[in-house]
Amino acid sequence: MCGIIAVLRRQSRRTAPTVESLQQLLATAERAVAAGRDPASLDAAAQALAQLDRALKGTAGLWAMLQHAAFTADLAARVTKLQQELLAFERSLDAGAVADAVDEKLELRNQALVRLKDALWAVLRDRLPHAEAVRGLANGDVPHLAAAAAFSSLQVALGALDRLEVRGRDSAGVSVIVSGVDANAPSLRALLAGRDQDPLFQDASVRIADGCFNFVYKHSAEIGELGDNTAALRASMRGDRLLQTVLRLATAEALVLGHTRWASVGIISEPNAHPLNHE
Repeated sequence: MCGIIAVLRRQSRRTAPTVESLQQLLATAERAVAAGRDPASLDAAAQALAQLDRALKGTAGLWAMLQHAAFTADLAARVTKLQQELLAFERSLDAGAVADAVDEKLELRNQALVRLKDALWAVLRDRLPHAEAVRGLANGDVPHLAAAAAFSSLQVALGALDRLEVRGRDSAGVSVIVSGVDANAPSLRALLAGRDQDPLFQDASVRIADGCFNFVYKHSAEIGELGDNTAALRASMRGDRLLQTVLRLATAEALVLGHTRWASVGIISEPNAHPLNHE
């Protein structure tokens, strides 16, 4: 058993949402929850938060969060508070503090609660953590939308490998193919520093083909914990000056391939970790 992932991104055509529009959706949800726990109020809150989640999706939404760190922190605090209020309300329902004479109203409220909880979960567990992880991969410096897209692809790949480790985790590898840049630029060649000469194609090896950079990051361990492989891959990417420089070029586009391995064939070793290239 193994797990294979690929992240191929097309250029986003969306404009990043404004902080004002995001705050308005959040405030609408907060007012609806404060207005009461009837089905109509809960449904209005769910609709507002679902719109907020959609606005935060993709590169455009990510870029809005990366640009406005103070707003992102405030968003996390306020959505967490909403989630806590809903949990307290649900506990009161379980304790019998709220009783409905009409079953239909009870069912409508339950449906609205599920939609609201789903939207809260998406913002708290998908959108916000993704933005934080992208910021970490870029060492806190994401200068423009194209860089946000490239680092986001890396994070999507690493997150996917984390989920797939149950299919094999003795080793893992990620290949990052970056196009749209001048691979022969003197400033980039200086950072390459012989990394294209490793015949075993081990961690942090680089190849240049068809005008593209092909970076590879690998890790293997006969004994390890879930998450160790991607933690090692993430550390290699964060410390790679060449990758960090290339992904900050405004014209760079990244294709990411990944593989988490169960060594049914071949020994457990870094050179034997996927992905491999044509060599």
